[in-house]
Amino acid sequence: MSNYSRDSQTPPQLGKFPPWLIIAIFAVVIVVSYWQTRTPVPVVPDGPTISHPSPEKPLSGDEYPVIKPGTPERQPSTRPVTQENLPAIRPGHRPIDAEVAKEPDELASRESRAKTLIENQTIRDLNGRVVFEGTVDLGPTLARIERGGQASHRNDGTTFQNRERRLPAKPSGYYKEYVHPTPNSGGPGPQRVIVGRDGDIWYTPDHYKKFIRVR
Repeated sequence: MSNYSRDSQTPPQLGKFPPWLIIAIFAVVIVVSYWQTRTPVPVVPDGPTISHPSPEKPLSGDEYPVIKPGTPERQPSTRPVTQENLPAIRPGHRPIDAEVAKEPDELASRESRAKTLIENQTIRDLNGRVVFEGTVDLGPTLARIERGGQASHRNDGTTFQNRERRLPAKPSGYYKEYVHPTPNSGGPGPQRVIVGRDGDIWYTPDHYKKFIRVR
């Protein structure tokens, strides 16, 4: 016969949690609450969004800028070039590359003309009278020779014999002489231009006494 009595004893409670389980749940709640208070919430500043490369996709070699060793990185300027932001050039200052910007034909023409100017010349007529002093410009005479023109003097365009041997020895017929007009002189004057077959040019201001090579 059972000793259980409805009046003296309380029947056991079904579904009651054991003490250790309650303590474990309480500890988990405390740990989670503490961790949430320690983790800072990221703050997004106002302004344009800056995109960063994703760590999952590394940049390829073509995407990296090429920087020479020892050279600081420079960002290309997006500022348009206008008349206002061009570098100022002082009055009378010529850029270094001004000569390079000229056309080759113009430079060659100027250089060729400079060689036709014979400076510091004193021209005397056959009587010894000074008829001209200064720079002699052979350009017009050389241009006439290239065109095939001929002066009125009978010896213009004829063979220069080089009898005085003041020019380099060449075969007969190599040199031709042309008259360069002398100002304040009634005749052809003492000036001559001697042209060699190979293109060498000589100038004599005193009727073959001395020669100056032009080219």
